This record gives sequence, structure tokens and C-alpha cells, in this order.
Amino acid sequence: MPYIDACLESKWLTVGELIVSAQAVATALLDRGLTKQDLIVTFANNCVEHSVLVFAAILLGVTIYPIGPVANVHELKTLLPTLGPLALFTDRDKSVIVDKVLAYPDIKIQSKLTVMLDGLAREDTYVQFSELLAEGKGRELSQIPHFPVNPETDIYIMLQSSGTTGVPKSVRLSHRAFVANIYCNIYDRSHHLNPLIFSEITPFGSISGQFYLYTYLLIGGTFVMYSRMSEEAVLSSVNNVKLIMCGGAALPAEVSQKLIDACLESKWLTVGELIASAQAVATALLDRGLTKQDLIVTFANNCVEHSVLVFAAILLGVTIYPIGPVANVHELKTLLPTLGPLALFTDRDKSIIVDKVLAYPDIKIQSKLTVMLDGLGRKDTYVQFSELLAEGKDRELSKIPHFSVDPETDIYIMLQSSGTTGVPKSVLDSVARKHRFRMSEEAVLSSVNKYAYGMTEYAPITHFTSAERWNFIPGSAGQLSRNTEVKIVDTNTGNSLPANTEGQICVRGPKLFTGYLNVDATDDIDSEGWLRTGDIGHYDERHRLFITDRIKELIKWTTYQVSPTELELFLQTHPSVAEVAVIGVSHRTETQWPRAYVIRRPGYTTTAQELCQYVSDSVGFSKRLRAGVVFIDHIPRTNIGKVDRKYFKQLVANELLD
Repeated sequence: MPYIDACLESKWLTVGELIVSAQAVATALLDRGLTKQDLIVTFANNCVEHSVLVFAAILLGVTIYPIGPVANVHELKTLLPTLGPLALFTDRDKSVIVDKVLAYPDIKIQSKLTVMLDGLAREDTYVQFSELLAEGKGRELSQIPHFPVNPETDIYIMLQSSGTTGVPKSVRLSHRAFVANIYCNIYDRSHHLNPLIFSEITPFGSISGQFYLYTYLLIGGTFVMYSRMSEEAVLSSVNNVKLIMCGGAALPAEVSQKLIDACLESKWLTVGELIASAQAVATALLDRGLTKQDLIVTFANNCVEHSVLVFAAILLGVTIYPIGPVANVHELKTLLPTLGPLALFTDRDKSIIVDKVLAYPDIKIQSKLTVMLDGLGRKDTYVQFSELLAEGKDRELSKIPHFSVDPETDIYIMLQSSGTTGVPKSVLDSVARKHRFRMSEEAVLSSVNKYAYGMTEYAPITHFTSAERWNFIPGSAGQLSRNTEVKIVDTNTGNSLPANTEGQICVRGPKLFTGYLNVDATDDIDSEGWLRTGDIGHYDERHRLFITDRIKELIKWTTYQVSPTELELFLQTHPSVAEVAVIGVSHRTETQWPRAYVIRRPGYTTTAQELCQYVSDSVGFSKRLRAGVVFIDHIPRTNIGKVDRKYFKQLVANELLD
């Protein structure tokens, strides 16, 4: 059960060696004057030494503060002077930034020592981590933890968060809160995979990185980390250490005995039935003329038939293109004519859109057949999926895959992505990625996507889709995790709301943070211990949570709350709109009026009035663009690609409409 740095194959520790090393570092730090009041602060990439230090902090009973590796000089200059006495640990990459911060004469950081986790550094500035290991070699603490710890009040870890107000803060998590989180994570994961080899992508400077570090150790897994993160490093570790899970997303590893259709519980397949059905569909498609050059295109909701089709494509060795179910007529009109020869699969819900697209006389789609996955469709337009199953019943392909596949160059799947530019484009995912992972009847179904909702202040997960036993529907963040309470409250009155009614999400439980460092948290936690998350959402009759917006981004028109995200998504369905940002502009008597800032697609001359009318014709009265439309050339975005709403709020800060 080792810890492995996949970028440095010689660096790995068994759990026993991890504990011995942590003991050595802990005793050395005590010799160097570390006390209960001191912080252990890290600013480094994930590495074996970093993990040793984390466990040394536990053995000592002191607080650790891992700073995320994306920080820079400004963040460190602002944060470090506020932390009091500390020991600072960094690595070769991040020491460049640390050097700049330490060089500022007016920055007063109470650092007792500064340690280089990996490699060599200037002796006048840094202590080598190897020195600490040597100083404490063969020694053990007389008691664990060395300093007395009150689990209820003592802080185990501090982490950066923007909180519910968007202002960066230091979140303080007690030992009790962190252990409660680990308990939930272990309970959900410990019985799923054996043996478990987990790849850690998230940094130790995040709550996810911290709880993964503990969880997979405590359930007997092998923990793989990357001191130099890259796609190549992750892919190579799949082969080198037989990776099973990556960054919390399971790769094929264990049987999922049944596929459950979330809408129709009577629809289920064993793995054997899934493979037999996929064989039947594959042979039927060959009989109907499908070739290696044809695409299998799907535009449908998740269902059992859809999953059968996906595996039929794998058996055949042809490319599949699943179009997301949120697409509409415009998207299909734009995409389908560009794909070449294809077989199109849809369902009852989406066939309404498909019918509209197929009805356009000027749209040339090279479809060999159009198939209805569920229910009945017009026989002049659709083949029934049940017909394919009947035509191929009890038949098998002579070889798998039927068509020859070059794993390096042949394309397994195409998907839509906005990429780094925000412009939707097709992403090509080669079969090589698929075939590097073990695929078998026993291990083909556990690559189910998991979704979660949480925040650093709640260490961090409140909802998780695995708790639904595969009963997932699009948009759901899942059901409650253990040790957690949730309620939805009216944003004006604070009263609790029933199912399917939107309001602010509030959470409570033992995983809740203690408070912020040097910042009052009374606005975030009420007198009964409920954390106001700042998120808007609702739960349904099965207690599944849906997140729809942020309170601080909502536009208030008179007494109505208007979601800018909802309006943006709607406006993007207009063929002339390339990008859009919606903001509230202050109004003298009606609080705010929504306004849209729009980038037009090349070649379009759509007017502001036309777009306003487009919105008025289709959305609720409260959501009309009363402040109009402004055409611009560029929409500022944050470093994670979201609309920079702060910029637009500043843009309209001095406006007051009549």
C-alpha cells in the first residue's frame, strides 16, 4: 500500500515507511523549536515529501495550511504576514515565487524556518527536507499527538476559499469536522474497488486533495501523485502502476451488475444481457449497411437502449458521436451536415427536434438510417430499436472489433466542447485512450460519471450522486452525504421551503467549518448552525439536489428574482448570438432591469430590438430585457472561463434607469 510519485519512479513509500518518515520529521521540527501555536504552511506541488509532512503535522497535533499551487507573489504577500508564527515548506518550482516574497523588505513573515521539500537550494535561505529526515531518523514521539488536541475546537487545517461573498478567506476546519468528512468518504468507497490504485490530480492545497490523501490510505489503497502534473504522466501511470481511479473518477475496474434506467425502474440489464444485446444491434447495423466510415450519432437522454448502442459501437470498432441532450434545432442544423455518412439515434423526447431538422429542405444530412431508441416513431422516418434487437437476436460478430482498429489513430468518440476559447468544437478522443484501460465483461461498467456538490466550508461534500445507487438524472448534484442536513429557505423571509421550490441552500452538520481566520462568519452561519451557501437550488421528491444559480449573481426585478445564467443560455439559442453576458442595471422604482451584452456571429445583422422580442416571446414576464441589448466585441471572463460579472457590475455601477 505505497505512496508513489508517478513522475519520479524511484520515489515511493509503503505506509510503514510513511509513518517512520513522518515521525522523523515531527521530532526534527520539535528540536528546531516548533510549538503548538505555530502553523505548518506549505506552498508546493503534490509530492511524496509533501504527504510525509502532512502526516507529521497530524502526529504533532499542529495546524497545517496548504496553499494551492496556483497562488503567486500577490497572494503570498497578502496572506503570509497574517498567519503569525509558522514553518514554511516549498519546492523547486514554487521557491521562485517564495524568493520574491521573502525579498520584500516591508513584508513581515514570522517564519521560524523555510524548508525545501525536494532538491537543493541556497543554504542561507532554506533547510533541506532531507536534513529533517536525517535529524529525526530512528526516533519516535513519546505520545501521539505530541501536543494535546481538542477535536471540537482545535483547528487541524486551514484552506483558501472565496466563501459565500466571493472574497478570499482562510477556512478553519477542526479535527472533528475533518474526521467526519473522511468517515463519509471511506464509507462510500471502501467496499467498491479491490485492489484500489488511486491517482491524485487535485492539489493538496484544496479540500479535495486533502481528503483523498487520507481516504485511500485508510481503505488500503495505493496513492499515486504527480510532482510535475501532465497528461502524459497520468496516462503512463495507467500502464506503469495499473491505475484504477483517477482524480476521483472511476475507470473500468469492477462489475456493475445492472444498468438501471433512471426513469423506468423495470428496465435493467445484467452485464451478460448488455453484451448479448450489443452483439444483436451490431450485427443488425452491419446488415443495414453500416461501414467503418460511418458515424453512430446519438441525440437522446440516458437510457438502457442508449448504453447498449454505445457498447455496440465498441464491438464494431466504429466512431460514436453522442450529442448532449441540451442541444436544439440550431445546433443540430449546424452540426449534422458536417459529419458525413451516419446512423442517427434519438428518443421520443428529442425526436421532436430531429423532425424539425429533417424537415428543412436545404439541410443535407447523410443519414443511412434514423432509429428511435424508445417507444414508437413514424415508420416512414424511424427504424425502431426493437427491430434491430430482433434482427440480430442470438447472433454474434465473428471477431471483436468487427472492423480493424488502430488504437493510436482511430477515433473512438467525438464530443462537443467549448475548448479554451469558449467556441463549441468537437473533441476527438482516440481509441488509444480507451484501450489503455482494462475492458472486459467484469470491468466494463464502473466508468459511471459521479457528480457532487459542496464547498470548502463544509469539508467539502454535501451531495454526491453515488448515494443514488445509479439513479442519476441530468442536472442533479445527488442526494445528501452522511453526517449532513440540508434545507432550502426563502431568500427574503428565511422560511423553509418544500420540494421543487427554489431558494437558498443551507447545510448543517459535523463537517461544518469553525469559521474564517480573522474574518467574522456570523453572516454566513446562523444562530442554529446553518451555513448559508449563497447558492440557489431545490430538491425533488427523492431528495435529489439541483443547483440553479448564485444569490450574488441574481437580478432582482421588483419582487422577482431573475437568473442571469438562465437568460444567457436562452439567448445562446438564437442563431446570431455567439456569446452573451446578462447583468442587472439599477432602476429607480423597479430595483433592477436585465440587460444583455452580446457578441454577434459574423454575417448577422440582428438588432437589439429583435433579440429583446426573442426573449419576450419565450420567457416569463419578469425576465424581459427591459434595459435592452448592447453589442460588444469582447466578453471578459475569469481564469476558469466564467463570465466576469464583477466587470459588468462595475460597468453599470453609475447607471440609474427611469
